[in-house]
Amino acid sequence: MPIRIRWLPFFLSPDGTPKEGIGLRDYYSSKYGEAGLRRYEWYKQPNSPLDQAGAPYNIKFRMDRMVFPTLDCHRLVEWCYSEEGPGASKATALMEGMFVALFKDAVNLGITEELLKVVEASGLDGAKAREILASDLYAAEVTELERAIRAGSGGHSRRNFNGVPYFTVFDARGVALARFSGAQDVDALEELLTASRRAV
Repeated sequence: MPIRIRWLPFFLSPDGTPKEGIGLRDYYSSKYGEAGLRRYEWYKQPNSPLDQAGAPYNIKFRMDRMVFPTLDCHRLVEWCYSEEGPGASKATALMEGMFVALFKDAVNLGITEELLKVVEASGLDGAKAREILASDLYAAEVTELERAIRAGSGGHSRRNFNGVPYFTVFDARGVALARFSGAQDVDALEELLTASRRAV
């Protein structure tokens, strides 16, 4: 079954995060107060829900990671789509590389040189990516996409949308068949996509 993946931006802190980033603990504290600190400490505990979710895939989520503005990351994803069109495989390779760097290796991708390392490791043109990051290319496109998603347009309903990852499954006609929030295991996704295909 052919599937096209379209990665879209959603800023968890649209009011701004320092370019150099802030520690995850400080982020939880500043955004959620004491409740955020309790959540952070809970996630740090051995065999936390994050550990349990990542264990089957050999992923240990790093709690010492930084939170940083992601506009530059999204600009590079839009660059991939501009080069390849819908379903760009390079965009997915880059997103997967950034996910590993951030969540598993605690790399601060707000630092341009660190982001460029991931770009090159993902098989993309590092020199071209550097040019993009030194300019404002794709910034307007990302900002407009994010605003549209936040407004719930383009078939992306904001109902029950309170975090990431968030998925919307469209059929070949562009009709939204399913929406769900949170990471899902492979079997659940396969079952959903199969059912969606039957519904067309």
